Amino acid sequence: MPHIFEEFYQIGVSPNSSRQGYGLGLSIVQRIARLLDLKISVRSTPGQGSVFAFELPTAQNARTVAAATSDESAADPKAGGAFNVLLVEDEPGVRNAMRVLLKIEGFHVTAVAGAAEALALLDENADFDLIVTDFHLEGDRTGTEVISAARKAFGNSTKAILVTGDTSSAVRDLKCDPNLRVASKPINSKELLAIVRSLLAE
Repeated sequence: MPHIFEEFYQIGVSPNSSRQGYGLGLSIVQRIARLLDLKISVRSTPGQGSVFAFELPTAQNARTVAAATSDESAADPKAGGAFNVLLVEDEPGVRNAMRVLLKIEGFHVTAVAGAAEALALLDENADFDLIVTDFHLEGDRTGTEVISAARKAFGNSTKAILVTGDTSSAVRDLKCDPNLRVASKPINSKELLAIVRSLLAE
């Protein structure tokens, strides 16, 4: 069981301040913490400020991690390093967290902010083994548009994961196939990686 590192941040707001927003983005922080399986808590005192606590696992020795990764890759021909992943997510914080998570697992990750960037890469014949995309992207565009373009370019065998919190009929009526998974938000790192590994192992 790894040791836990806990760091506290004191945030104080002047009572004379006229500023309306402080850019904390707490809902995004919560999503990132959930995705990475981190514990986050807050204690607030009116008029004084808030203390935010993050519990992080203690980092392993870099040489140990490298050796373990090398051994696992040699033993498993389907290790993450064998696959190229296109990640499409419009929230910068969530995109970066997912990118880091997948890179730590050994995948080669290309992360973009929306459908326009993803389609531009596909137009350049960039080949990907897996598409991981949010459902709602910029404007009225969706992740299904990206998946359809990838399959048009590389065939219906292109594997994809559509991540969404949408429960409307538009999502419920999606026709899933053996190479497509729909993952419901909120999703944490273990759940996401399990879906990725399962899909790529088929």
